[in-house]
Parts: sequence; structure tokens; C-alpha cells
Amino acid sequence: MQSTGFYDLIHKQLNDNLPFVVYRKPGAEKVKALLQNDLEAYGQNSFFSSGFIFAPFDNSREPILIPKKFSKSIHFERSDHTDRLSNLLSEDIPIDNEAKAEYLKMVNKGLEEIRQGRLEKVVLSRKISIPNSKHPLELFKLLELNYPDAMVYCFFHPQSGIWLGATPETLAQIENNVLTTVSLAGTKLFNETIPAAWTEKEKREQQIVTDYILQVLEESSAKTSVSGPETIQAGQVVHLRSVIRAELVGDYSVKSLLEKLHPTPAVCGMPRNEAYKFIMDNETYDREFYTGFLGELNLSEGPEVDLYVNLRCMQLFPEEARVFVGGGITSESIPEHEWLETVDKSKTMVKVIAF
Repeated sequence: MQSTGFYDLIHKQLNDNLPFVVYRKPGAEKVKALLQNDLEAYGQNSFFSSGFIFAPFDNSREPILIPKKFSKSIHFERSDHTDRLSNLLSEDIPIDNEAKAEYLKMVNKGLEEIRQGRLEKVVLSRKISIPNSKHPLELFKLLELNYPDAMVYCFFHPQSGIWLGATPETLAQIENNVLTTVSLAGTKLFNETIPAAWTEKEKREQQIVTDYILQVLEESSAKTSVSGPETIQAGQVVHLRSVIRAELVGDYSVKSLLEKLHPTPAVCGMPRNEAYKFIMDNETYDREFYTGFLGELNLSEGPEVDLYVNLRCMQLFPEEARVFVGGGITSESIPEHEWLETVDKSKTMVKVIAF
């Protein structure tokens, strides 16, 4: 299908208030969409169905599924990358002193819990409200063109509203009983000429995530392997990443496996239950689908499961976008540096809105 006709169909879907997802996987030349033909919320048996899943941070809440069975599937093959922009915007993002003070207060409270031995790590986040007049599909096209190595998506359902993102983090790919996931943590601004110099704090933060994932997979796999950590770029920043592979054995359940993996220490903390409770008690907003996960389940092409953590994302409202960012707090954290990390992470979404 030609791109013009492809986007016309999605535009009509949105105007008709019908659920849809349009997305492009990392490095792919194909932009895909599922256009649901009714208003039902299919979530109860998501993991046994075929379609695109959109799951919240809170495991106790039901995910939303756009099922292949009740949707029209369309795609177009990308061939022209000439519209890619080298730099969306060069200006700095204005500092919100009130938001900064609130975030620093929360980080200091988290550090006190760590000093008391009740937490090893906690991931604390905030939201940024930005005026926006761009159409969701215009934002999607900008993200899709400028972040070729991310999972880029635009998801709409009357239950969730409109969400967009360009996430660098794989949660789980399962193909032929082999699971691939990543351990992603640590953040620095991308510098074209100077390689990232990682501190012990950042290395330890990333190792916490790796160790947790390996511990979870020991119960379901015969053999695991880890490559990395390596530095990878994601928009305006770079991260430390290890790739973990596991051969799954026995009668494993995708649902139970994901419940053990998600939320990982990369988006929650350690110990998981204590970090989760601290987040719920101290963050001043509901994360909803931020730091949840999304992707393909049981579709005919590629892995049976192909899921990504919902990072670098925004939720759209009639005249504004809400951008979500966070960072991992450990005993070595310096509150001011943690604030600056959230500012750096916000640039992926903020610059697309402001362009």
C-alpha cells in the first residue's frame, strides 16, 4: 500500500473513534497498523490471542489488546529516508523550578529509604505537560523518521486515549522457545566525538537489572547467555545494555513469565515489591501505561512474542502532550544529577513536539 492511502485509513479510524495501532519495529522497513472494527476492550485473554497488546505498569490492571481477528491489518514498505532530520531542535528545554523541587524532594526521600536498607534501587518518574497542536499521525511520522532503531508506535483506544513513543528497550522476544530480552540502565547525553565514560553507579545500576532478569529466567530455562554491557544510542541519549538469551524448557506460560519479568528493576526497583510500593506512595501521578509494555503477540510474521517496555512516550490530549521520564536511584545517586538525567531523557519527545 502507498503511504498516503495507509495514513488516510488510520486518520479515518481516529475520526471514527475506533481503536488502532500504527507502529514500526526497530530497523524495519515496514510500517504496520491494526485497525479494530468495533469498540470492545479485548484484554481478558490477551496472552492467548493474536494481536497487539498495550499493558500498564501496574500488573493488577488488565492490558488492552487490539485483536487481529477483529481488525484490518495494513502496511506499507518504506523506501525513502530523505526526510530524516539530523537535528530536530537545538534549543535547551526551559527549567520548571517547581517541578524540579518536587522531584528532588522525592529523590531525597528515596535515598533515605536506601540508606535505611529498605531499598537497593528505586526508579522515580515525573510527567511534563507541553502545549501541542500537532496531529498524532504527524508526531508519529516525525518519530518514525528520526528514530530508526527504536520501536515507534501510536496507539489509540477509547479506554486509554492516544499514546505515542519511541522506545529503545526490548522486554521479551520469544521465537522457537528461545527468549531474548535486554538489561538497560544508565543514561548520558549522546556525544558524537567522545565515547560515554560510565561511572560505577551506572554500571551497578545496570548490573542490578541483569542479575534480576537472570534470576527470573533460571526457573524457566535450561541455559542462559549474556552479551555486553555495551553502549547504545536512543535519541539524544545513550544507555548501557546487555542482551540476555534463554532457552525455555517445559510448559512455560507467557503470561506468568511476563508477570515475573515485568516490571523489571529498570523501571521499578529492588526489592521489587518494596520499590513498587514506594513508587505508588510517592509519585504524584498515575503512570498508567508509561513503563508498561507493548507489542505483537502470536502474529504470523517473526517472533511469537515481540514486546517492548513503554519508555520515551507521551499521552496526547486536545491541546497538550504529557511526556513521561524517570531515572534509577541508588546509594550513589546525586539528586541534581538525577534531575538532569530526566531532562536529558525528555528531549526525545519534547523536541518532536516543539519542531
